[in-house]
Order: sequence, then structure tokens, then C-alpha cells
Amino acid sequence: MRTSESRRPRRPRHEGAGVEGSERRRVESRRPRRPRHEGAGVEGSERRRVESRRAIVALGVGAAVALSVVSADRVLADAVVLDDGTRIEGSISVRERDLLIETVSGEKRTIAWDEVASIREDPAGEGIPPSGPRADALAEELGAKMAALPSGDAEAAVELARWADERGLLDRATELWRKAVEADPGHAEARGVLGEVEVDGVWRDALEVHAERRAELGDGPKTKELLKLADWFGKRHARAAHYRALVDVLRMNGFEKKALRDVRPYTDRIVQSSELAFPLEGRWKALEDITKHHQIKSFAVYALDLVKLDDKGRHHKSRGKRLKDHYAWDQPVYAAADGICVQSIDGKKDHKIGKAGKFNDHNGVAIQHENGEISFYIHLKEGSIVPKLHEPVKKGQEIGRVGNSGASGKPHLHIAIVKEGGVVSIPMWFSEYELLVDPDHDTTIPVERGRIYEGDVVVGPERGEGTREGGD
Repeated sequence: MRTSESRRPRRPRHEGAGVEGSERRRVESRRPRRPRHEGAGVEGSERRRVESRRAIVALGVGAAVALSVVSADRVLADAVVLDDGTRIEGSISVRERDLLIETVSGEKRTIAWDEVASIREDPAGEGIPPSGPRADALAEELGAKMAALPSGDAEAAVELARWADERGLLDRATELWRKAVEADPGHAEARGVLGEVEVDGVWRDALEVHAERRAELGDGPKTKELLKLADWFGKRHARAAHYRALVDVLRMNGFEKKALRDVRPYTDRIVQSSELAFPLEGRWKALEDITKHHQIKSFAVYALDLVKLDDKGRHHKSRGKRLKDHYAWDQPVYAAADGICVQSIDGKKDHKIGKAGKFNDHNGVAIQHENGEISFYIHLKEGSIVPKLHEPVKKGQEIGRVGNSGASGKPHLHIAIVKEGGVVSIPMWFSEYELLVDPDHDTTIPVERGRIYEGDVVVGPERGEGTREGGD
């Protein structure tokens, strides 16, 4: 833990942090007719464009940012490392002046912030494989349930398979789905989850069936036709084919509401492969998406809009009418991980405060990482873009500077991680930053790995000189 009185030199502090306390919400956000990112050539109805631009303008004209304290009901982390090197794992939440740790065994322990060296939050949620002691405890519980499972009872096997699936015990869940099929070869849900659908009385590979039926629709299918195909697989519990069909819908129209709603259970389960470092220096707030403009676009559901703050929690000086009044303006942006530049857009003007431009008038960079993941850095300053298309990019390399280009009402960085060629965004996890937990005492805790939520205030480390050309 670090306070204004005691700071560790390994994590230099930037800008101060007075905070007004409104409780934050874990509002998770949501691609236009073609697989490009925000500001990267979105086609759609004029109504959608106008609504989105109004949303961006509304985001940009407030006088000051009300910083949020991490709420007490939030599970902050899954592991904490103390100053003496002790590592404790469990469900960790924040209280007024300490952390409450509840271990898998049910033991509760409080740790004062000044004893904490760092915290780590692991991906968690329905369908996400657990880790650490929680994984061991769940595996033991499932083992006992499986031992008591009636032989030849398909519905009992299905019920337990759902239980295991929800808790991320996917291998054992697959085993249970197979037991259900052994007991009842015609069990549609079990067959579907295992990747089969019945066609003309024959069980076939669902992805093969999807490929055939998608080909039958030709090169220019209507959105309704693609949605109908997706629904066909969804009703048959064929998850992989259902997800693939939904991606087809969103590739054609990233604003399609039903597809956005139906794809969310799948994208919520995706755990990013890339190790991402927080891409900014100093103190930044992840703005609350009060207009929900991210959630209406498949490529931006989990995106963050980041603004820089001063020592009073403000994002601009004086009345904030000029670009240079905003603390985020012209701040360096660094590559979050190694990769290849797959989009480099420059030459678009930066708009005046409150005057959002068009989606496709932004400056930005996109970097291809592992496993088909792409990080997008949007609304960058005209003339600041560093990497050229297809050039390799190193983690920590300066790739541009925060600007106000494209659909932006004030200087900020829009960042998102996307898959499927840019069609769907996925949850983002970062390292190399600190989380503000107590603004009144300027207390932050270093984070080994964590997910930054809307309303969070975080501090990125100072970068060394010479990072504009690349390097760690």
C-alpha cells in the first residue's frame, strides 16, 4: 500500500487525488456494419450516428469529474501480498481502512492497508475456470456430487453438468454432458452443448451445419436471415455454432440489439490471452458510461474511456474550454503489449471541446496481439501517431498522444480489446498500475493483475525516456 506519507520508489506517484465519493457501479459496457473499431469506418443509420455523437458530447462537457471510491460491496481481488512477502488467497473486499479477506474455508481476516504490498484479481464469473484454493474446493465439492449421481439418470447428469459449467469446471461438465447422452442418446441439450444438432433424424457436427447453411445464404444475406440462423442454433443449445452465427450478425450490423444481448453470455466468458500493461502515466479515471454509448456497439461493450486528473480530482483547469486546458490532452499513450500494428490512422483534426466529430474521423492505432486479440487506442492527437501499418510494436513503446479526434467531446483515451477481426470486444485485464482505494488519505495499492471498472481511479507508472521508438 502507498500513501502520501509513505511511498515506494518502485512505483512513482503522479498527480494528487482529492475525491468526492459517489459509489461506483460495475457497469460493463458493449460494431457497426463492418468489422472496424470505434471511429474506424462505422456504417449505420443516421439516427445511430446522431445518438452516439450526442452521447460523446454529453460525456465531455462537465466541469469536473466526481471520483469514486471503490465500493465496499465489490470483491476487489483474489490474492493479496503483504509487505513481509506473505501471500493470502480468498475473496478480498475493501472496507474503510482495511481489506476483508474471506478464505475458501470460511475464515475471515482483516488486513490494514499499510500492510499490503499488492493485490491480484483473477478472471471470474459464470463459465470461467476458477483458480487457486477456490478451484480445489469446487473440484472437491463436484467430486462428491458426482459420486452420488444416480447411474443412468440423464436429467440428474444434465443438472449437475449445468452446475459444473456455471462454475467453470468445464472438463468435468463435458464428462457429465456425455453421461447424459449415454443415458439418453436423444437428449437435445446435452447433444447441443457437445456440439451436435439433429438434422433429418441424424446427429451432425453443429459447426459443419452452420457452415453449410451460412453458405446457402450467399454473400449478401439480410440481418434477419442471419438472426434466424443464430436463433436456430441457440434453441438447440449448440453453443459454438450459436456464437459463430451471432458473430456473423454483428459483423454485418454491430448495433443489432438482439445479437448484442445474445452474444453477451459468450463474451463474458472470454479470458484474454495477452498480458496488458496499463498504457498511460499518472492518475486517470475510467469514466462511467452514463449514456450507455459503449453498450450499443459490439466492438465497444467492455471499452473504457480514460481521462487524466489533477490533485483535486478535476480533469481540466479553468473552464476547460480549450483542448490544452484538459490534463489528458497531449499525454503519451504506450502500447500495452507486443504485437503488430494493424491500423494506423493520422491526419484527422482534433475537434473543439463539446464538438464531437464523426466515427471515422479519428486518429488511432490498433495492435494485433496473441490469439486474435487486437487492442484499439482511439481519439489520438493529430500528428502524434508513431507506428506504421504492419510494423512490429513493443510493449511500452509510445504509439501516439491523447487527442480529441473523431467521436469525442473532450480529450480522452478510448481503449478496447476485440476479437473476431474487430467484431466483438472482450473484458480487459491489466497489470502495472495502482488502484486508488482511499482518496481522503491518497492511498493506492499496486495491482499485479486486475480488471479496471468504470468509476475506478488508477495510477500508471512513469516511463523512461526513449520509449517513442519502442522498447520496454
